[in-house]
Amino acid sequence: MVTTAQDLVTRCRTNINEPSGQTDPLRSDVEIIQWLEDGVHDYMSKVPAEAFPSMQTGKTFSTSSCTLPTDFLKLIVVVVDHTMSGSGTSTVTMSDKAYMLRSDENWLAANWPVGPGAWAQFQGNSILVGPQPSGGTVTYLKKPGTLSTSSSTFDLPSQHEEPIVNYATAMALGKVNDTDAERYLTSYNMRIQAEKTKYGDSLVETK
Repeated sequence: MVTTAQDLVTRCRTNINEPSGQTDPLRSDVEIIQWLEDGVHDYMSKVPAEAFPSMQTGKTFSTSSCTLPTDFLKLIVVVVDHTMSGSGTSTVTMSDKAYMLRSDENWLAANWPVGPGAWAQFQGNSILVGPQPSGGTVTYLKKPGTLSTSSSTFDLPSQHEEPIVNYATAMALGKVNDTDAERYLTSYNMRIQAEKTKYGDSLVETK
């Protein structure tokens, strides 16, 4: 069964004891949907990518750089195909998981020794790679569909609905200075920590 933004709004309104249909609500559905959208992005930026297998995808490239896809959210890994000298005049093609350089580590990128190992580096809207690349693959976490209307689809697996609802609930309660906001925010943060513990707090990068 597909979960929509309206389904999550209804759950949030139950938490804040403000059901739909009131003539003068303290929080509008538009506000709650925006808090849900904010929650999705906050949650996905903090939880390891392994928690979202259905949201993982990749892009291959055949040059020394890869333009970031429009649905790019968070980097998982870059694998670089590159060449190194073999015996005599032959060359050997290798595929290595890239070490991520900071955007200001240009000297290291320019002087990386040719051989085993590879590097990658965010530069603007692209990822540069080396040494002597012939291509590779960028594996990343893609953005879910935007929650903008009541009919918008919630793209994450159902087990992630509760923390997103808790986030929106905390924002809705915080708007009216309700002290219960802290309780829901604590539940949200505890879930993030539980996901990190489950997957070993994997290292991922957000662009």
